[in-house]
Amino acid sequence: MAWSALVAPRPVVMLSTVNGDGVPNIAPFSSLACLANVPPMVGLSFGERQSGVKQTLANILANGEFVVNLVASGMRDAMIVAATPTPVADDFTRLSLTPESMETVSCSRIAESPASLACRLIKTIDLSPAKVTYVVAEVLEVVVDDAFGSSGAFAAYDANLVASLGIEDYVTLQGEPFWLARTWD
Repeated sequence: MAWSALVAPRPVVMLSTVNGDGVPNIAPFSSLACLANVPPMVGLSFGERQSGVKQTLANILANGEFVVNLVASGMRDAMIVAATPTPVADDFTRLSLTPESMETVSCSRIAESPASLACRLIKTIDLSPAKVTYVVAEVLEVVVDDAFGSSGAFAAYDANLVASLGIEDYVTLQGEPFWLARTWD
């Protein structure tokens, strides 16, 4: 049993980054943590793949920036396809998602996401012997779809965000459980 399934539900996000050639990468994560409010900071853990460092982490280390995109129920098919590593390709095109420019970082946000956070890398922490790199980043910009944000609040239930309940079990905030086969190492 994966003990991490005991920490549930966990929000699912898709990170968008760019490589050194400006090619966009999108990958799902369920390890996002809110670390601080002033300044706003988030943390993410990156486990080492059998094939080495994940492309998303390599891009963050090279460019020092990324965008956290919340995943709504309508994005779940793209989420699972994004989890399958591919040779370098434009993931917005591969996943049929729409890129939208951010003001503070060179990475695009996913326009279909109900909310996105533009982030700048502050530091990484090696969590040896776990073969995990923990990324700490400052949130520079927040974009919220007008349908889900008003008066400084975010309507997560209305956005019908996706949460992870374990390895392959998920649920939307409106209570729809679903299962997606794990396709990555």
